[in-house]
Amino acid sequence: MVVARKPVGLSLVAALGVAVNAIAPFSGLSSAIAQTTGFSDVQPNNWAAACIGELAKRQIIKGYPDGRFRPADPVTRAEFAALLRQGFPNQPQVREAIGFVDVPSNYWAAAAIQEAYRRGFLSGYPDRKFIPTQSIPRVQALVALASGLKYAATQPTTVVLNAAYADAGAVPDYARNAVAAATEKNLVVNYPKIQQLEPTRFASRAEIATFLCQAIQPGLVPTQYIANTQQFSTETKTAEEENVRVQLTYRPREPLADNFRIQISRSGQTVLEAAMPVDEGLQRFSNLEVQDLDGDQEPEVVVDLFSGGAYCCTSSYIYGYNATQNAYRNVKQFWGSPSYRLEDLDQDNLPEFVSGDPRFDAQFTAHAASGLPIQIWQYRRSQMQNVTRNYPKLIYEDAVQHWQNYTFSKDLGASATRGFLAAYLADKHLLGQGQEGWQLVQQAYPYDDRRQYFIDLRDFLQKNGYITTTSQ
Repeated sequence: MVVARKPVGLSLVAALGVAVNAIAPFSGLSSAIAQTTGFSDVQPNNWAAACIGELAKRQIIKGYPDGRFRPADPVTRAEFAALLRQGFPNQPQVREAIGFVDVPSNYWAAAAIQEAYRRGFLSGYPDRKFIPTQSIPRVQALVALASGLKYAATQPTTVVLNAAYADAGAVPDYARNAVAAATEKNLVVNYPKIQQLEPTRFASRAEIATFLCQAIQPGLVPTQYIANTQQFSTETKTAEEENVRVQLTYRPREPLADNFRIQISRSGQTVLEAAMPVDEGLQRFSNLEVQDLDGDQEPEVVVDLFSGGAYCCTSSYIYGYNATQNAYRNVKQFWGSPSYRLEDLDQDNLPEFVSGDPRFDAQFTAHAASGLPIQIWQYRRSQMQNVTRNYPKLIYEDAVQHWQNYTFSKDLGASATRGFLAAYLADKHLLGQGQEGWQLVQQAYPYDDRRQYFIDLRDFLQKNGYITTTSQ
């Protein structure tokens, strides 16, 4: 049947180097242009030379009439199908033929396309289209081989891909299982960088040849270009609660990490497997847990990542379940340098996230002398909600702490006090005591920059929602 979205399992259209209205010289279908020896543009020291020579000897591939192979040229879907026909003539049929609207019966590769389809290598696009002249990406060629040869991964897909490729996150979701299987079978050849799969780049004639060699006669491609799962180590973290189990994988790379992927299963069935939308700077694992955050009897998944360094920064990725759609969606919460703690402030068996406002960090002075007014968040209705004003006792205690910090540091000068006074005033506005707070801060800050400091402070508090009509 026709594939609904992606051209998964695209057949190896083997005629690489087709001339207009002619049979492709790569397919071995025309003895008039056969090249049974070497090609003028493939030198003996070429990385793919041994493979290309062997496939030419077997009449699986051919060159052009001028004696060239053109190893860097792209390969069309029709050419790839022709190659599959030549390379795997005995592969059994697994489904009935289909009529592609853009492949007329007299098209040079019509028979090869039908065979590639019937044998499970290639499928089509919606509306029964095959698009035979489209260049084939590397990932589609690998999916085609894995599909037609009935390869299946024996290890978890994410583990295989993360262990083999620096760009594992670029592999489309529809192709991940097949590419993992192809990797385990040593079909994937990456030249010149073994760690770079480049899945969406169009495959070259040389690359397609090496994929075929790895399937037909291994040992002809230099091993330093054959992808394997020994490229990187992969860390796996797991957590579970009730029927929800989460697995987080990533590749540690000193001093950071990358390729974060998450898999969430419910009662043993995978509901989500995807790359995490991680910001570039957040490249260290911090924490993973599964907990009901909003009291709906559905545990949420919380992944904490941080950037490392002396001061910054932590973010949480919170995945909530939508039963109607049987899907997870995530929200990101940036905590900055203070991170957070989970605490049940209301004694209702639901935790609050207690943190500090990261926007104050280094806003009025250096990080070390910055005060961060308290922030309290709840996860409700698939969103994070700022509920700080609901906890006046904690706000008051936080304001007292900032005032004490100011008192301890006031003899050190303006830069040592600006941050603590800003946080204190923010807390006073949260308590609805803004006017009193301003009087105290203005008395406490006698330095030469006081006029500009107060202008900047008022603008900042107003911009960030601390100054309201009820907190003046």
